[in-house]
Amino acid sequence: MKHYIYIDKEILNSYISQIYGGILERGKAEKELVEKETQEITTPEERIRATIKGGIPAILNSDIETEYDLKEKSMRGVDNSNTSKEVIGKIYHDNLLDNLIEYINNNEKVINNISDIQYGKYVELKLPFNFVNHSYLKSISNNEFKKSFEKIMNATNPGNDKATKDAKFAMELIGNFTTFFDSCFPAKQLIISDNLIIPLDDQFLREKPEMIDFKYGGDIAVIGKVTKDCSRDINVFGLYNREFGKAIEEVRQAMYNLFLPNYKKSFIITPIALYFE
Repeated sequence: MKHYIYIDKEILNSYISQIYGGILERGKAEKELVEKETQEITTPEERIRATIKGGIPAILNSDIETEYDLKEKSMRGVDNSNTSKEVIGKIYHDNLLDNLIEYINNNEKVINNISDIQYGKYVELKLPFNFVNHSYLKSISNNEFKKSFEKIMNATNPGNDKATKDAKFAMELIGNFTTFFDSCFPAKQLIISDNLIIPLDDQFLREKPEMIDFKYGGDIAVIGKVTKDCSRDINVFGLYNREFGKAIEEVRQAMYNLFLPNYKKSFIITPIALYFE
């Protein structure tokens, strides 16, 4: 079974729309779901665990077969309705993703080996889960954390001033890194390997970054597209002014040397989905 932690719904809906000429309209069904707070869920779109006959065209034609209907007829508040909508939304996008993966495998060259990476190609890879969680780095370098940590160190290791000083220095350094990171990187969560950089958009994570960082390890499966060959990166600022472009390039190189030393040898993958098995 696949355990999805990330699905980019905007990319998914865009691809499906291009492939099939439209996506399932869910607004009406969701509105009805909220209105039926005290009723049994009866419409196909409002039934949990729907299975689809005939793939995406069947969705578009409303040809939906439910695996089983929700049996409970207890009172449902708005909160429960919202929870049901969230579950339905996840099932809906899981189904769309399965159909998109099938389409890509049948119509595109899909790369399954890191050594074969090419710009513009789709990938389905398994990688070590090297998760750079910027939220966590910020949480262990803020002033409140540092004060609490110092008090704990003084209480549990009295007289060990060197250890306390070293820890404070490390937290200060992390704080400076996170400030720098905030200014330079649009994605606050990354998955990285020797030659791959995978930026994540927080809104498409199915769990909080700190929980993902804590819960998961091993290998993660990545479905996406190679959207940048960093070896071909061009300093466009040099087109405006040579000296200005040179200054920007020096700052960028210093930044990459600190955070992404293999940047120039890397490819950036825009992820469609991430999952564990």
